[in-house]
Amino acid sequence: QIVGKQYSIGSAIQHFHVVVHPVDQQYVFFDGDTQGAPISSTLTNYERINLDPATAYPFKIAAFDTDNNESTGATVTGVTLLPNPSNLTATPYSEYVDLVWEASQPAQLVKQYNVYVSQSDFSDVATMTPTRTTTANSARIDGLTNDVTYYFAVTTVNLSDGELTAVAAVSSTPGLDSTGPELSDIQVNGIALADGHLLLKNGSFTLTATDYSGINRVEFLLDGSLVCTDTTGPTGFSCFLDVNGLDDNDYTLSITAYDALDNATTEAFIITVNRPPPFACFQECIDAQP
Repeated sequence: QIVGKQYSIGSAIQHFHVVVHPVDQQYVFFDGDTQGAPISSTLTNYERINLDPATAYPFKIAAFDTDNNESTGATVTGVTLLPNPSNLTATPYSEYVDLVWEASQPAQLVKQYNVYVSQSDFSDVATMTPTRTTTANSARIDGLTNDVTYYFAVTTVNLSDGELTAVAAVSSTPGLDSTGPELSDIQVNGIALADGHLLLKNGSFTLTATDYSGINRVEFLLDGSLVCTDTTGPTGFSCFLDVNGLDDNDYTLSITAYDALDNATTEAFIITVNRPPPFACFQECIDAQP
């Protein structure tokens, strides 16, 4: 009777170590073999070499006593080493770096990813301890020091806890944020705002502003005079412009978004205010207004 088993997994080698009571014969069943291969009754290690990488191999070891009774056996599935993730990129921010990579395949054989970080370049992680483990294909490494260069590598851990230790590290240097927010989807009354927009009625201006430091406020100015300040966020901002009291003319609408560090981004548009006199505007004119 087989009472225990231990195994180690490599990309080109498989081992089984079994603890047995006295038996007459042992058989090993490898990778779907139903006949089995006899091995010595005293053997406690079994090895197969030249296996395919990134592949799951089922094993079974059964013992037969002197009366030819077969034990239920010991089974395990060993997974050979998977390739490490490709296309690892590191994007620096203030005191942290965002890592993104392509997932290793086949995904069903991936247990986790190990993320390694060092202030010195490295090409092997055999003696290193992972900084982070994750099942996703991205990770944020925080607690870093600005203006210090760090090196990052990611390995794939298979279901048998094996990993390729040879890596190609990428470098990145976190630093203070000096870039303003990103502005997008700027609209007036539900349509995209562009230079030369004809405003025939009051305008509702909306936009999206994003920044990893967060958005502090968005200011809307008409010919340099403040019309609105929106702090509601977190990414959607708006301003209502009442054209009553404005002369029919061209105006410069400036939209400036400030992040939490007061970095700013400005988008400016020429708009034309042209309010038809109520007595001269037919219904179809009103219906056509944006």
